[in-house]
Amino acid sequence: MKTNTQKGSVIPAVIAIVVLLIVGVIYIGSKAWNNTTITKIPEEGMLEALSEAKIHGCIPSAGYLWSDAKQACVRPWEEKRATSTVPVITSITPSSGPVGTIIELKGTNLAGFEGDLDAWIENSKGEIAFLPGIGSTPRADQTIRIKIDSQLCKGNNNYSGLPCTSYLTITPGVYNIYTQPWGKTSNKVKFTVTSTNSGLVCPTDIKICSNGSYVVRSDSNCEFKACPATITPSITVISPNGGEKLVIGQNYTFHWLNNNAPSNVTLRLQSLDRKTQIIMANQIPNTGSYNWTIREYPLIGNGSLVKFSVYAGESGIGDASDNYLTITN
Repeated sequence: MKTNTQKGSVIPAVIAIVVLLIVGVIYIGSKAWNNTTITKIPEEGMLEALSEAKIHGCIPSAGYLWSDAKQACVRPWEEKRATSTVPVITSITPSSGPVGTIIELKGTNLAGFEGDLDAWIENSKGEIAFLPGIGSTPRADQTIRIKIDSQLCKGNNNYSGLPCTSYLTITPGVYNIYTQPWGKTSNKVKFTVTSTNSGLVCPTDIKICSNGSYVVRSDSNCEFKACPATITPSITVISPNGGEKLVIGQNYTFHWLNNNAPSNVTLRLQSLDRKTQIIMANQIPNTGSYNWTIREYPLIGNGSLVKFSVYAGESGIGDASDNYLTITN
């Protein structure tokens, strides 16, 4: 009888320990998956929670507890994770326009398989059609760009490669636009088709380039046009550029190429030893050419070798002839 009494007192204790271990596993597991602080079930409510889960057919050892809100067995950490990846559209631009309008949708968690950024359109009858994303995919800014064509396929045949067999005709009216990445449906935003005019309509925003200029969207797919390449200001002497003979008393036209250089330049003739220079013109308009008559100077005259140079003030931007010119009678 003593042995049976010991067995009878041990079994409930073992059961209690097992129950507490199961609850501990559930709690620790939910902490690891959720990676956030969660509300721990009070110790006095552990048995009650497990009892309720069992009544509804939940399996606590697998992490399932009963949810009164959803009326279903759920894993708390999975519910949290699922909520954090729901796609949400926060803006639509523009919100109205004729057939042919290109729309931009912005929000969070909009990218689908392989970064696809697509959407769906729904008319007042509940008929839906696919809106394939246009332009580069995936986009770093998670912007969906779609075009409202007059005929839209009722199914997504992006990956099947099969031809569309059923189309939705777009007529003037109010439509719902939404996205459905990874099978999760976003909120719906409204777009009003104002007419069936098939002309392409692009958003009217602009893009500021690094040099301060701006570009608009092109008409082909409403992508922004490329910013102009950064131009390094420069001046290049064209003629005379070396080897020519300049006769004293004759008039010559000096040419140079202006590439976004300052508006005024100074022209010089510099001697071979670089100790003597003649200022031909000081701070004249940078037009790319200048007429000048060759003269004889005390240190630069018949037989002198000189270089022709053009410089834009104190900017350091300028150029000189590649070789020497000869002053002659």
